[in-house]
Amino acid sequence: MGTSLSLLNDEKRLCAEAVFYQHCLPTEPSNHYLLLPPAVRLAGNWTSVISRWGYGFHHWWMDALPRLAVLHELPPDTGILVHPKLDAYQVETLKLLGVEGRVRLTPERHLVVENYFFASATAMTGCRNAYAVEWLRQRFLRFADTEWESPRRFYIRRIGRHRGLVNEAEVIDFLQQRGWAIVDLESMPVRRQIQLFANAELVCGLHGAAFTNLLWSSSRCRILEICAANFLNGVYEGLAECLGVQHRFIICSADGAFVARVPMKDFQREIVAMETGL
Repeated sequence: MGTSLSLLNDEKRLCAEAVFYQHCLPTEPSNHYLLLPPAVRLAGNWTSVISRWGYGFHHWWMDALPRLAVLHELPPDTGILVHPKLDAYQVETLKLLGVEGRVRLTPERHLVVENYFFASATAMTGCRNAYAVEWLRQRFLRFADTEWESPRRFYIRRIGRHRGLVNEAEVIDFLQQRGWAIVDLESMPVRRQIQLFANAELVCGLHGAAFTNLLWSSSRCRILEICAANFLNGVYEGLAECLGVQHRFIICSADGAFVARVPMKDFQREIVAMETGL
C-alpha cells in the first residue's frame, strides 16, 4: 500500500524489511495515511522492486535491482512490479536482465496480490553492500560496449543538477591541460557507462550518483571524490572498498545550496599524486 507499495499482512502490520526497519519508519510514506483507494486485485505470481528507496540512479542499482537476485528461485511466470514511470537507463537494465516482458508499471497505491513473493533489499540503503556489488557485476559487466574506445582518465560533469562547483571551469581547464577527458553520463547508454568505468584508470568528480558506476571498476582504478563540507556521505568510499579501488577525497567549503568551491592548490596536488601513483 501507499506510494512505496510496502507489504502488509492481513492484520495490516507493516513488514519491517519492506520499510528499511525502525530507522526509516518515521518518514516511511506507507506509514502515514488516512484513507486508501479501493484495492486493485492482481491474480497470479508477483514480486516487486518498488520502495521508498527504489528510484533514482544510485538507488535503482543498489537498492532495487539486487532484489531480483532471487528471481530464479521463484515460479517462472512471476511478474515484477515497478514504478509507473521508468527512465531510459532503467528500461535498458531490465532488457539486459531479460525480464522486460515480465514488468508491470504500477501506479496503484493499494494492491491485493494473489501470490506475492517478497524479496527484501539486500542491505540498508547507502551502506556497504558486497552482496549487491558481486551480483550486479556478475550480471552486467558482460554487457560493456567493448567496441567503444573509452577514455581512461576522465572528469564527471554534473549538468543541470542541484549541488555543483562554483569554480568548475577552473577544475576542467586544469584537467584538460593534463589530457583528461570530460564526460557527461546523463546522456550515455548503460552499456557505455559500464565500458567507461571498466577501463578507467583515474576518475574525478563531485559526489553524486554517477559514482555508482564504480561497480564496474577494476582494482587498478583510482578515484578522487570532491565533497561539499556540508554534504558528506561515505557511500562511494564503501563501494570502492568492496572493489579494492583506491578512493581519495577532497572536502570543500560550500554554500547553503551545497555548491562547493574547490581549493585549487589542494586539488592540483591530489591529481598529481593520483597520476604518479602516490
